[in-house]
Amino acid sequence: MIAKDKIELAELIARLMRGETLSTAEEDQLKTLMELYPSSKSYFDELLARETIHTAFDYRKLDMDHEWSKVLAKQSMQETELQENIVPFKRKPSKWQYVAAAASIVMLFSFFWMITQEKKPLNQEISKVETAHNPPLSGAVTLQVDGGDSYALSGHDASNLPEGMAVTGKELKYQQSNNAAYNPTHQLNVPYQNTISLILSDGTRVSVNANTQLTYQSKFTGNERRIKLKGQAYFDVAKDAKRPFIIETEQMEIQAIGTQFDVNVYSNNAQVNLLEGEVKVSSQGKELAIKAGEKVISDGVKMGKTNIENIAAVTAWRDGRFFFANQSIGQVLNEISRWYGITIDFKATRYNHKRYTGGVDKALSLEEVCKVLGDLTNYRYKIEGGKIIVLD
Repeated sequence: MIAKDKIELAELIARLMRGETLSTAEEDQLKTLMELYPSSKSYFDELLARETIHTAFDYRKLDMDHEWSKVLAKQSMQETELQENIVPFKRKPSKWQYVAAAASIVMLFSFFWMITQEKKPLNQEISKVETAHNPPLSGAVTLQVDGGDSYALSGHDASNLPEGMAVTGKELKYQQSNNAAYNPTHQLNVPYQNTISLILSDGTRVSVNANTQLTYQSKFTGNERRIKLKGQAYFDVAKDAKRPFIIETEQMEIQAIGTQFDVNVYSNNAQVNLLEGEVKVSSQGKELAIKAGEKVISDGVKMGKTNIENIAAVTAWRDGRFFFANQSIGQVLNEISRWYGITIDFKATRYNHKRYTGGVDKALSLEEVCKVLGDLTNYRYKIEGGKIIVLD
């Protein structure tokens, strides 16, 4: 169920889109809710950066009526077909268009997609499909100790973990242990349709995505803090200038002291996206230093760095969302297959030149997601025996 305050946030924005005036109390509530849900602001900033909404917006002043009036004067939309040039509205927008805009900003009720062909965007709002339930989850997140005993981090096992660990909700935290000499190797295994947060012994916080394996010592000793990663995780590294934090993957090695970054090594094209601080990335004898707002891409042979194009696409998975930034249908389906634990049989050949940008809630069923993709792409999708078959 959607939280009440999120619904109120969407309703306030929708009212402003309709040209209504908020009371002082409602303006204060809107400011508070935007501060409470910063992802809505960052997502809106991304829309502004892509000129999907052609105006600046100062959240500190909250001169909402003035700003939204400019949005309505400049915003363009074509409901049924791709267009080469942005054109102004020729009729008063309907109520559902206002609600769609609010929902896309808050990322709650609907799917807000920009389907791009060449350089020009098209905004489409697809209502949520009320269909089948989610397929069953693959199983619990597990922790294996020294290659032996394995503990499920939910249910009965979660209350019987070895000394020095505790699970609260979907967070595993390492605590002070009375046995200083005991320092086993831990392997965290996160199956599909699962995520978990982790607080390591040094205070480093890690968000771990589905289909990911993380291997590390229960306590960091010596002159470095080293872990091994397969999959994807977001790191908020505790500062320790004397002991660098090192992430070892098959494609590359990342070294940090205290910073925030996302590492994605699902495929051969591994990525490190840096949001704060600085890190060093090394692969095949080559080393690159990057700063906040930059990323490194490596295929295990070649490595290069560039700017992060879309912050929302990097961090959305931590908020329980898919977010695709100018991706082909093949790239979209690859991410969906990793989350739901299915394979893709791509038989379609049309529309391969189209690119897609937008977000979908991961809480939706596979059937719901496929219905939305079908409406947007004109492909036909069939779910059969743990496989999605894509047809023209």
